[in-house]
Amino acid sequence: MKLHGPAILIPAFMAVLLIAGVLNGCAPPELPYLMPVSEFSFTGFWDEILNTTGASGNRTHLQSFDLRTREDKIVYSSAMFSSYDNEGNLFSFAIVTDSQGQLEWLGGDLQEEIPERPMYDPAETFAELDSIGIESIIDGAKSTDIRIDYIYDERHCNYADMYRLDNGELLPLREVSFRKDACAATIQVLRSCSRDADTPFALGMFRSMGEWWFTGNDLKKAESVVLAKNQQRPEFVSFLKGIYNTIPEGWEMRLSTHEGYMDSPQGLEEPLFRLDFEDTENSFSIVQDPTNTTISPNLRLFFYDIKEKEAIMKIIEEQEKYSWDIPLYYDESPLYIAVTSPVYINCGRYEDEAMMYYEPLEEALKSFFMEERNRT
Repeated sequence: MKLHGPAILIPAFMAVLLIAGVLNGCAPPELPYLMPVSEFSFTGFWDEILNTTGASGNRTHLQSFDLRTREDKIVYSSAMFSSYDNEGNLFSFAIVTDSQGQLEWLGGDLQEEIPERPMYDPAETFAELDSIGIESIIDGAKSTDIRIDYIYDERHCNYADMYRLDNGELLPLREVSFRKDACAATIQVLRSCSRDADTPFALGMFRSMGEWWFTGNDLKKAESVVLAKNQQRPEFVSFLKGIYNTIPEGWEMRLSTHEGYMDSPQGLEEPLFRLDFEDTENSFSIVQDPTNTTISPNLRLFFYDIKEKEAIMKIIEEQEKYSWDIPLYYDESPLYIAVTSPVYINCGRYEDEAMMYYEPLEEALKSFFMEERNRT
């Protein structure tokens, strides 16, 4: 196996020749920089990297991979990995495209000390990413950063928006724990989404803190895997889309699904999910406040499985004797019962000005719930 030479900075047009494997007689594809995402393949790009460097796919260890998109174009890519030759020597490589479309290729550096750890072959991970498709990963975002990082240590993961990626499907996770000797990788997806009023609904726009994915194969190496209570099935996404398309202009909606961090009104368990609404165009003053504080009209709703309605209504009745953070029935659909609290409507402000701004949202949501019930 031939491992190519020293660190070089290669202009973009030469990078096309290099990455394409023209030295091996292959037809040159476009450099990933500014390639339309519709033409990009994770597996194809990784194969080109291996062909270019002469690295061996089944004796290659990926340390990190980074791909960034903007306006449905690939604008940056990088990979750091090492590979053995036929004599057992270990070489390190780094391939990076900069913001000007140039490719910085550092390769062929012999590692004097060979680490005592398993090799992480990313071929299956790239195949899984291709199975879901880069356009689905972007999910309407203006820009996206997709990172793969090797992990080889004891780790307990309890991030917001964690998923199992298996055969092109994402299944929500609550917790994942790896042993010290596990050889796996995290896939982090960060999106920057437009908040314009005419932006079409996409679930990714509500995951501003990013997502963490693990392949099904890597989760087989985990010490424990706990599925999330809310599995976010198609009917859940359809429900969110319906609300998103209902709220008045100027109002924003935020989604929370992170178990252990959603809170709940007094007496109730944590919900399946929580929605927060805020009027971004209006604000009201607090009466007799010497600091002249203003508040944006707002609402927080907690959603539970409709099958829990009887138990929830009983708790609501029991909590009526208390004040302030008590659960308050809001409305229901064939899937969910929505609960709020007096403190979660306009932060507990019910003056005329506050309610004047809040009422358009209330009317829109009540109409939505009625339509949902009438569907059945």
